[in-house]
Amino acid sequence: MSLINQMLKDLDARRAAGSERSELPGEVRFLPAERRSSWRLLAAGAAALVAATAAALWWLRPPQPAPVAPGPQAAARLPADTAVAKPPAAAAPERKPPVGPQAESAPAIPAAPAATERSGTQTQSAAVSAAKPTAVKRAAKAAVEPVAARPATPVIVGARPAPPTAAGKQAATETMRETVAEGTAEEPPPRIEKRVREATAHERAENHLHRGLGLLNQGRVGEAMAGLRVALHEEPGHTRARLALSGILIEGRKLAEARELLGEGLALDAAQPALALPMARIQAELGDLPGAERTLAAAAAGASAEQNGFHAGVLQRLARHEEAIGAYREALRLAPGAGVWWMGLAISLEAAGQPAQAREAYARAKSSGSLSPELAGFVDAKLRALK
Repeated sequence: MSLINQMLKDLDARRAAGSERSELPGEVRFLPAERRSSWRLLAAGAAALVAATAAALWWLRPPQPAPVAPGPQAAARLPADTAVAKPPAAAAPERKPPVGPQAESAPAIPAAPAATERSGTQTQSAAVSAAKPTAVKRAAKAAVEPVAARPATPVIVGARPAPPTAAGKQAATETMRETVAEGTAEEPPPRIEKRVREATAHERAENHLHRGLGLLNQGRVGEAMAGLRVALHEEPGHTRARLALSGILIEGRKLAEARELLGEGLALDAAQPALALPMARIQAELGDLPGAERTLAAAAAGASAEQNGFHAGVLQRLARHEEAIGAYREALRLAPGAGVWWMGLAISLEAAGQPAQAREAYARAKSSGSLSPELAGFVDAKLRALK
């Protein structure tokens, strides 16, 4: 220190000697050497005092206690990476640290320990209070800075929320399933009542019909007839079962039984064409032409070409040619290629006194090509006779 003072004195002496030789204006004056020396001495003394104080605080600093884990409630209030409570100094407005030799030489002073420390805390607090306020604030800010420097999570106003991750979706699905399960668990399970539905008469008749037809295909005629009779017993109006059974009786030349069976069906529905034609055939074969004509006339509405042609033949045999002509024309309207009906029409026309139309009908019968050789010869003879 004395060496520094001596150097300063020599520098002032040289400046004073040079000023005597230089010609300077009267307004320029130098400060006395004593005033400058005293200011530098004060600055050096203050720096030495701060350094000595910091060294004494560091030497007398008690050992730091092990950090105590916060309780459940305290841990919930503190961040995950904070071990001590945030001191009040961190919440104060930030002040710029002083610039100068004192601020640069002041060491960082750690934050005061918790109330559980021993008597060394009082000595440290007294030493800190002895330091200048700016140095103490600088040290407090440095001690708290690791906690306060943690960046806060930015909040973007108006931004869309991030899309849920796969784990979040799975958790939401599980929660929904649990909620639905809890809601449905309280509801009683639905009662399931099993009831055997009885088959209707039509269904039972259909079953017996199919069984009887199967037996008929196997050649078991007796069993087939028994099954068909059961079907008619279940449903008397079952037309297919009645026709199947009557067909078996007709093939067996049991015409009386067949006529009775078909008559029972027509008694239920006289306008049933499917039953009227076989019934009229049996009646005509047994010589009951008037009965056959009445049966066919009752079912004339919606009659087929075959039924109209058979009806025309019955009328012709009864010598009712005008009616027979109308029935033949209706049959040929439905089946114009039937040569036998053209021949029947020609016979009725010739009997009614219409030879020209009769010859034309004979010609149509010959050109159909559907006549047997015997009938074809008969038609040729008629054509030669009507020339």
